[in-house]
Amino acid sequence: MSITMATLSRRERSRLRKTEQILDTALSLVVDDGLEALTIQGLARALDWAPGALYRYFPSKDALYAELQRRVINAYEETLSTALSSPRPDSGGERVAPVLVDLATTTLHYQAYGERHPGVFHLFAMTLGDPNPLLPDPEGARVMAAVDQILLRITAVIEDGQVDGTLLPGSPSDRTLVFWATIQGVLQLRKLARFSPERLDNARLLRRATTDLLVGWGAQPATVNVAFEHAKKRLEAQP
Repeated sequence: MSITMATLSRRERSRLRKTEQILDTALSLVVDDGLEALTIQGLARALDWAPGALYRYFPSKDALYAELQRRVINAYEETLSTALSSPRPDSGGERVAPVLVDLATTTLHYQAYGERHPGVFHLFAMTLGDPNPLLPDPEGARVMAAVDQILLRITAVIEDGQVDGTLLPGSPSDRTLVFWATIQGVLQLRKLARFSPERLDNARLLRRATTDLLVGWGAQPATVNVAFEHAKKRLEAQP
């Protein structure tokens, strides 16, 4: 960031700072009051700007919303990258499949992210769940390009699992989408848990669904269970 700022003109630096201010304020509105709170007029009031001034930075609400989605997705992708690049716990002689640890880490990391950042997670979940209908095609395509960075990371892990024999052969791309849809679908049940907390225990259901999925792809149940325990320790060890 500092190197980039140093190469910009004063006018460009000022524009970048104001753009960041707009996005920070827009995200705060969404986190505090929901997506419906994000209007050009409401954002202008929060910034104490004239509405017309916002159009110098974003030509439409769709453009603003797309950039906000991209920002949230990219921030999450960085945290996931950090989690997956962190050392795996010492196996202690247990048979542990690194690929399964990475997939379990992805599952538990997304769950924990949603618990720590519920407002941001809501925006993020809508984006990953169905980004294009929320935006016209050009903006939706740019958002989807950011989503693909996360999906491609998962695809690479699944491909490694098929190469080393941890998983049976299959379409890594299809499996990535099914894997992500499974995690996303289970986490969406969280809003219903207050009506039946034992039946809708989100953590238990998430682990059950992911385990069943991986076993269906050829992983051994006991190995998946060990992988989840190692993933939990891995995430707990992060600062």
